[in-house]
Amino acid sequence: MRVLRTGESMATHIPASKTARRGRLFVTGALAALACAPLWAAQGTQRAPDLSARMVLVSDPGLTESSGLAVSRRNGRVLWTHNDSGSAPELFALDTRGRMLARVRVAGADAVDWEDMAAGPGPGGSPALYIGDMGDNNGLRLDCAVYRIPEPAIDPTWRGMRKESAPAERFPYRYPDGCHDAETLLVHPASGEILIVTKDGSGRSGVYRFPAPLTPDRACTLERVGEVRFRGVETGIRRLDSLQRMATGGSVSADGRRMVIRTYAFAREWRVPAGGTLTQALASPSFARHLLPPGQGEAIAYRPDGKAVYCTCEGTPCPLWEVPLPTKE
Repeated sequence: MRVLRTGESMATHIPASKTARRGRLFVTGALAALACAPLWAAQGTQRAPDLSARMVLVSDPGLTESSGLAVSRRNGRVLWTHNDSGSAPELFALDTRGRMLARVRVAGADAVDWEDMAAGPGPGGSPALYIGDMGDNNGLRLDCAVYRIPEPAIDPTWRGMRKESAPAERFPYRYPDGCHDAETLLVHPASGEILIVTKDGSGRSGVYRFPAPLTPDRACTLERVGEVRFRGVETGIRRLDSLQRMATGGSVSADGRRMVIRTYAFAREWRVPAGGTLTQALASPSFARHLLPPGQGEAIAYRPDGKAVYCTCEGTPCPLWEVPLPTKE
């Protein structure tokens, strides 16, 4: 596995709290052990890890808990990410070498527990970014929302530029069947269909769809349209088995024909039928399964050509992986 380091070295790691550090060490160590084991052999459609995966380290110490990831539809090979809960409402624009191009404060938005983001169509089909403020660790939140902003223009020569976005549109929502934790936001690049996939240690993730058309600042009730079941390799370690089944992020390819949802250890892909919906795709079997690099990974996004995915993990410096996907299904 080829490792490229840019910016800060691992020696510049910013200390986390003892509790957070212990949790992160457990996840990283456990998933590293999982990645080293030949587990894909027993899984049929699961793929072995691609040893040509490439990793760089993001150089900005402000990015401590990368939780969502999207590939720009406006700025070439620019990636967008954001921190997890407890951070400012801002997005980070990166290039694929891990260099921080800009930090963009999202005007008019709150960041209670941002968990995922997606690139998709805005009004009139213009490029937009969607941000899911949807984390709910305690199962009590009544203020979940998705924000949408016009995608900001980014100059690839910038280094650490500070900007503010256009005012965000806020789409508050509730579930029809109680509160849920969720870390996966999926947006169709053409139709704008929005799905939220819940996170559950049982591996039974509910799939919920926003009603159309979207109306800013008007609370809506999502429609439950299905369920996706995730399973891992039974290890006998309850927490590790649970981590393999928790949906932590997702993405739809730029052409709208593929969709991926990841857990802490694996990713599964679905085909989206031509002219079809994401809901229809998730009702069909997945066609591929991939072992992902180790770490507390909560974000994934397709490369523009759909032949690889980018992944990030929590931590400082933030690892940014580029993982090629198999060319044959």
